[in-house]
Amino acid sequence: MIKSLSNTSGRLSQTGKLRLLISAYITGIVITEIIAIYSGPLIALAVHSILLIVLTLHAADTEQLYRSTLLPLALYPLMRVTSLGLPAGDMPVLFQYVTVSLPLWIGIFMISRIGGLTLVSLKMGVNIKQIHWQLLFCLVGWPMGLLGTLIMRPEPVISSPTLPHMTLGIIVITLFSSSVEEVFFRGVLQTALYRSLGNYGVFCASILFFTAYLGSLSIAYALIMGVLGLLFAWFVHRTDSLWGVLLAHSLFKCGMLVIWPFFT
Repeated sequence: MIKSLSNTSGRLSQTGKLRLLISAYITGIVITEIIAIYSGPLIALAVHSILLIVLTLHAADTEQLYRSTLLPLALYPLMRVTSLGLPAGDMPVLFQYVTVSLPLWIGIFMISRIGGLTLVSLKMGVNIKQIHWQLLFCLVGWPMGLLGTLIMRPEPVISSPTLPHMTLGIIVITLFSSSVEEVFFRGVLQTALYRSLGNYGVFCASILFFTAYLGSLSIAYALIMGVLGLLFAWFVHRTDSLWGVLLAHSLFKCGMLVIWPFFT
């Protein structure tokens, strides 16, 4: 009995330390994103590079509980390093999405293999019992895409609203923007943080999703994405499937970047 209580106390202490550690890393990421807004991308690129190295080395030199949480978290600075360090120049916009997302897809695959994450644990299975709610929920993305377009007034990622251009735009945005974000934030990161920290981990993943959009320089748009992030996190946790929010996010991004700019 005494031994059991001692083990429980040690586990709680370990969880508390991990919570403080993850909170510290997330605070550093948020501060770095704020630095990027006021000081430009070069300093943010340098800090995110340091965070990526520190998180990777820390994960390599620690026990399994910490490693399984720190490695997924390292994907965030990897995502920002590739986006901030990309020499865009005259590179086509759609190709920029592919170039930025490929390292993240590779990182997701490698960390999933290391952590033993399966398609089921990443919420990539289809929950038949909840499929009607997932199909209904995905429709949220369409009006939200229009709202995002009215706020940000983005340039379309395609040159003309022809069927071939729109098809290409939808495929690229779905595979290399909305899908990679959902698999990372709600699949890998939320799963890893929830395993270690419970509901606090879900909140942390949502905070990072909101933080990723601070660079839009629009408080309204960042808040919309923050609310969507919390809603998406709750829905994935509720239905145990990623497909509803993945489709909603795809409708949101494709509407905002491919379709709505030509009609508003």
